[in-house]
Amino acid sequence: MSTPKDDLYDPRFKDLSILIVSESVHLTGIASRFLFRYGFRNIKRAPNGKAAFDLLSNDFFDFTLVDEDMQETSGISFAKLIRRSPDSPNTELPMILMMGNAIREIIFEVRDAGANDVIGKPLNPQVLFQKLLCLYDCPRKHVNEDNFTGPDRRRRDVNIDPQFERRKMAS
Repeated sequence: MSTPKDDLYDPRFKDLSILIVSESVHLTGIASRFLFRYGFRNIKRAPNGKAAFDLLSNDFFDFTLVDEDMQETSGISFAKLIRRSPDSPNTELPMILMMGNAIREIIFEVRDAGANDVIGKPLNPQVLFQKLLCLYDCPRKHVNEDNFTGPDRRRRDVNIDPQFERRKMAS
């Protein structure tokens, strides 16, 4: 007997590992169920930024989901720590921040901290699945500059007329 195909499953996720960083047992449980449905089988949890940093120092993870709303270390502070600390175990770790208050200014802060993406809470299973697929299928180049470390903010290559190009090209 065959089972119905789940449109939120990708067999490529089964060998990947993901770390969920959140003080909320409820949020961690929901995210874990979604991730298992998507195909992830190596799902680990950390209750705060310090525990997550320790796990990252000892294990390799392909992705991380980080709750922005944590008391000890906010998600933004954690993103900055992972991206900029000389002790960081993986400055290029793909990272999605989960936010309850996704106002424009905070989203810019998250982006500037070096997170790859943002998702609102409560989590939407389709949106989270699409964001993980995008991180997997279309990884962005990692930028390491004086004032920014993280994924290139441009999501795709766009042919820009040179007269409108604002970036300075290296000579």
